[in-house]
Amino acid sequence: MALPKSLPRICIALGCKEPEELLQQARSQAEAGESFLEFRLDYLRDPARGPAVIADFLREQPGCQVLATCRRRQNQGRFNGSVEEQLRVL
Repeated sequence: MALPKSLPRICIALGCKEPEELLQQARSQAEAGESFLEFRLDYLRDPARGPAVIADFLREQPGCQVLATCRRRQNQGRFNGSVEEQLRVL
């Protein structure tokens, strides 16, 4: 996949506990015209389910740009795992 020459100036952050809710929020934002979304995987009850949500979303909305984050507590996030676990999620 080729990277865009530039990204939109505004990125909409999405954080939900359930994958289905995260996907629905992403769909709603895309339908509203937003094209740059941050998926906060650390908000999910099971962050490891996040990449599948992103893949589903990008199949539906290939024109959107996404940023996946999984922030640890010491970085003002909600992820409690180790750095190794964080990297596995991402």
